[in-house]
Amino acid sequence: MSTLLSGLQNFYVTLELLVIKDQFQTTTWLLIGAGIQLLLLTCLSLRTAAALVLAVGAWRLGRTLAISRNFLPNDEMKDVFPGKSTAMFPNEDGSGRLNPSGRGLCLLLLGFKVNQYVISTQR
Repeated sequence: MSTLLSGLQNFYVTLELLVIKDQFQTTTWLLIGAGIQLLLLTCLSLRTAAALVLAVGAWRLGRTLAISRNFLPNDEMKDVFPGKSTAMFPNEDGSGRLNPSGRGLCLLLLGFKVNQYVISTQR
């Protein structure tokens, strides 16, 4: 059983490295998962395949709960400073100061990510 789990983990890592995971739609990932589940059901008994799916789901849920309760570190939040912060502007002459800025500040960050490539058919 541990050989099967390590094989599935290696398959997942290889799939993640070889295929750009953000290029697929959610429905495509569901179809891939359904295909893998169908292969598991043909190779393993129904109880073993169901136990494998439930074990992976429980592991992911447990890991998420452990991160949310601060039992495990959250790697995606390691560079975040929680709490309030304020802008510290230098004086007009360039010298620094230790008190927060008295001037207003509007900061607008725009970001986007494109996961689909559109091929134009116009000539």
